[in-house]
Amino acid sequence: MAGDQTAIDSRQLSTMIGNGSLADASVSLSGQSAGSLVGTLSELPATEQAVAFQLLAKDTAMDVFECLDAGLQKPLVRALHDEEVTEVFSALDPDDRARLVEELPAKVAKRLIADLSPHERTRTAVVLGYPADSVGRFVHEQTVAVHPGDTAAQVIAQLHERAGDATDFETMAVIDARRTVVGLLHPRAVFAAGPGTPVAELSAPPLGAEVTQLATGAARDLLRNRLSALPLVDSERRLVGMLGLTDAALVLDESAAEDAAFAGASSPIRRPYLHTPFLYLARSRIVWLFVPAISAILTVNVLSIFEDTLAKRVELALFIPLLTGVGGNTGSQAEVTVTRALAMGDASPKDLLAVAWKELRTGLLLGLALGLTGLIVA
Repeated sequence: MAGDQTAIDSRQLSTMIGNGSLADASVSLSGQSAGSLVGTLSELPATEQAVAFQLLAKDTAMDVFECLDAGLQKPLVRALHDEEVTEVFSALDPDDRARLVEELPAKVAKRLIADLSPHERTRTAVVLGYPADSVGRFVHEQTVAVHPGDTAAQVIAQLHERAGDATDFETMAVIDARRTVVGLLHPRAVFAAGPGTPVAELSAPPLGAEVTQLATGAARDLLRNRLSALPLVDSERRLVGMLGLTDAALVLDESAAEDAAFAGASSPIRRPYLHTPFLYLARSRIVWLFVPAISAILTVNVLSIFEDTLAKRVELALFIPLLTGVGGNTGSQAEVTVTRALAMGDASPKDLLAVAWKELRTGLLLGLALGLTGLIVA
């Protein structure tokens, strides 16, 4: 076609993928029409076909997928969560992966996650294009599609029909023809309404989270709004799936365990204690122990500088335990307070300067109060 670049030969594309030259393959695929891409991809083996498909821009990928007949769509979706495909993208440098791998179109992502186990979903997330800590790693398929024009009777019929394979009906997403989330529907509202009442009159305002959002933030949104499931959407607000209450609890449980580990001055081990090698335990703690060790060394150096003064005024040595004890407790208080603020979403890493300024003023005030107390008592 006139608007196309020179059409890439399937053998050239296969060679690029086989050599790991994904950046070159991505450039070669860009600018091609959906029709020519369908012809090229159909000549590739399933694994290489899936890799090439993931290198396409999101809109192009959607057009190509729509052009494929059902006989090619199913093998492509199946190949996308093949271990060999995920290893290709897992081996990429994170910056290259972020540049080359866009999130899959919602329709393709929905098909891809439909039959995945939790373990397969985690492994396949790299192909879906979701970041490591994103809620997209926990997405479940929404098995009941509800539209604004459906009646209460039609929804009830769907609930009866899908009762065996749907995991959660307590919260259902209402979607339009483009799969855009336009509302939330609760079954109790459906059963309380007349059979002919349209869903548009029964649905609540839409809530949801993008699949690239931090999992902890999405989990808190779910609990804050007292939902049993939260719609997960792509960057165009199209429904990909749902975050279930069980997964939300798992996310928050892991987050709490991580915060507890940090509060205890160690890194989270992320595996059962008795199955954790002792070298791993030592590595998770040693970095955190360097901080108080260096602090203690600096304290010794300061004391050595004032050694003559301490020799002349022995009573000053009586305050050393006070300084070290209160200083340690003050640091622990600040650590717990800031860790809790991070865990609850009240602060984030971008607030570093504001947190440092607040803790500096707090520390100065506490130091002044305790210093005056020590002066009066002494």
